[in-house]
Amino acid sequence: MYFKLILVLLVCNVVKLSVQGGREFVSPVLQSPSRGRDSNWLSYGGKIYYKQIVFKANYFKATQFCRQQGMQLLSISNHIENERLGKFILDTGTLTGLYWTSGTKLVGDDQWVWLSTGQRISYTNWGAGEPSGKTPDQKSEENCLVFDYFKGNNAWNDMNCHWDQYFICESVSECDKTQY
Repeated sequence: MYFKLILVLLVCNVVKLSVQGGREFVSPVLQSPSRGRDSNWLSYGGKIYYKQIVFKANYFKATQFCRQQGMQLLSISNHIENERLGKFILDTGTLTGLYWTSGTKLVGDDQWVWLSTGQRISYTNWGAGEPSGKTPDQKSEENCLVFDYFKGNNAWNDMNCHWDQYFICESVSECDKTQY
């Protein structure tokens, strides 16, 4: 367990260092004076969510983008939050879509964790047959978690981390806290 904690902290710090790179970048999208008032923002349950639908990115670039904004990729702690996120997507006029979360099993031993908090995933909402661990052609591994909004389904799917998807950032920054 101690090794996993060290590994998660190491990954968080590597992402942090690679994101900062000596320069701070803030997206023009997030500099908008309407921040928090347009349909891509949601304040709910003590968190602020930002739904990125301007461009798609792989898991690592999505993580980097969120960190550059002082946010983290999404983590989902319960059924109520999962359903509210589905409603958030629906309310913004999106009928279908895959959104990166911070869920991953890249830290080893086939345990799914939220990279944003370092915690094991306890609540799950996997779609039928998921997590499958492999792409449909069985040629590559699926080690990262997407929120699969398909007509209100709100199911989760594992996906190849290198594929480009939309993503959701949240205001939680657990990697910088010393609660471990």
